[in-house]
Amino acid sequence: MQVTAKTGNLVAIKSVTDEDDLMITTTSGVTIRTAVNEMRVMGRNTQGVKVIRLGDNDEIADVTVVKIAEEDTLEIETEA
Repeated sequence: MQVTAKTGNLVAIKSVTDEDDLMITTTSGVTIRTAVNEMRVMGRNTQGVKVIRLGDNDEIADVTVVKIAEEDTLEIETEA
């Protein structure tokens, strides 16, 4: 990993599949959940994907992989 002023520090690396969601929580209490299959696929020489913007005094508190159960997928599809 090449860490630069533009990319910032590496916070977490997680092994995921297209069926997973990624949940990120900040120290200020903001939590986002995003589907992995909605993220751009990156090549080997890229600088990564920005998933969340942080405030000046905010930091990442936790990064979690959320496994989606089949029932959750059916529920989301029925609600839409």
